[in-house]
Amino acid sequence: MSIHKIGSDLVRPLPARRAGDAEAKPEAKPGQGQAPKGRSDQVGFSAEGLAMAEFSQSARPATIEARIANGFYDDPQIADEVARRIIASGDLGNP
Repeated sequence: MSIHKIGSDLVRPLPARRAGDAEAKPEAKPGQGQAPKGRSDQVGFSAEGLAMAEFSQSARPATIEARIANGFYDDPQIADEVARRIIASGDLGNP
């Protein structure tokens, strides 16, 4: 069974560069890497997403305070799990 030249046309060596060309950038071909005029990509958060994030940040301390007042964290299993999560988060630093 011969395996010579199987897929050999898929990998081609890069053309050699001269020492002075090291910083030269290849010319862009039309339609490659250029956004159409008047358009650009944008990333952002919707107003609904920002409102949800703000609500969750303001509601969390209240939830924790209510759990403390109700004795939720007095259960040894809950206290153990909370301690494990704090250690795993790295918030305490290295002892």
